[in-house]
This record gives sequence, C-alpha cells and structure tokens, in this order.
Amino acid sequence: GIEPWIVLSPWKPGAKPNKQMEEVYLLNYDVGVLKWAEICQQKGIRFFSPANEPDHVFSTEAVNQWHERVVPKIRERFKGDLIAKMANPVMVNYKGFDYIGLTFLGERTTDYIKKQIKTALVLASRDHVSGGVLASEFALPAMGKMPQGNELANYLDMVFRTSKGSVSGWFVGIPKWEVRGDPAEEIVKKYFINH
Repeated sequence: GIEPWIVLSPWKPGAKPNKQMEEVYLLNYDVGVLKWAEICQQKGIRFFSPANEPDHVFSTEAVNQWHERVVPKIRERFKGDLIAKMANPVMVNYKGFDYIGLTFLGERTTDYIKKQIKTALVLASRDHVSGGVLASEFALPAMGKMPQGNELANYLDMVFRTSKGSVSGWFVGIPKWEVRGDPAEEIVKKYFINH
C-alpha cells in the first residue's frame, strides 16, 4: 500500500556543519525533531525519519551518539514506525528504529544494490530492527546524469527485481517526483499493485 512518510533534513546539499560543531548542531536540531515526532503522532503518520542521510553530513561517531541520545526521546512522543534513513549502511547504533532505509546513491548495478542490502540486513539483525530494511530512495542517484524515460523505467525495474524479497518495502524517489505519463509508471504500478 501507499503511506505518507515524514523525513526531516538537517542539511541542504553543499552545506555541512563544521566538524567541531557537529554535537552543538545536532543538539539544536533535536528541538525540531522532537516537535515533528509529536506532530506525526498527533496526525497519525505511520512513518517518520528524524534525519535524511545524516551519515552523508556528519561523522559516524556523531551519528551514533545522536541516535543513542535522540531515539529514546522520539519514542516517548512517536509510536509509529521510525526509519533510520541512511545514505549508506554505516556502523552506527540502530536500536530503537523499526527500519533501516537505504538510499542507493552510487552505482546502478545489481551487485551494488545487493551489497548495500546485505550490509543493512546484518546491521538490522545486530540491533534488532524489527521491520528490516527499506529501499527508501533509489531513483535519484547523485552520481552521473539522472535517468529518464526508458532508462528510468529500466533502472526502477532493476532495483525492484534485485531488492524484491530482501527488503520490506520501497519508497520511490524520482527526478520529477511523478511517474505519470512516463514509461516508469507501468513499472511502479507493476510492483506496487502486484507485490
């Protein structure tokens, strides 16, 4: 089925906090995260991510400490499914999350996708992440040109086929944020309606 998902972003492309300011930055960021956790709970939102790809911006150590500090506070306010939306399956603490969400940022190959999922599944098992792994963003590759038309449809089909049976679900991010009228529309329908 289709569910809304609120994902907060502590950064914008090209803007990263100074390494010495990570802790202060994240402490200040907590205020907004906790407020949004309350809003999501009040509005009945099922999925919430406190940060979009924090590992893309902050050190592994900072992300790990932040997860350990903020997740219990989020859980006091939000009872839905909490997703750790990561750029890569990095070695941080995922305890308290319901899912690890993967962004497929790199290569557009089955080997790359399988490797990312395999690593994330190991981490999910280690930290008792009950929902497993989601393919949380996979049609917005940061490397190279954006796929469009049949190229986008083929890429989406490859990701769906490669991840089916290994991930708990998919969130489709696409360049235009819409597939209607694009060859990719039929691919998305095929996997969301038939699987």
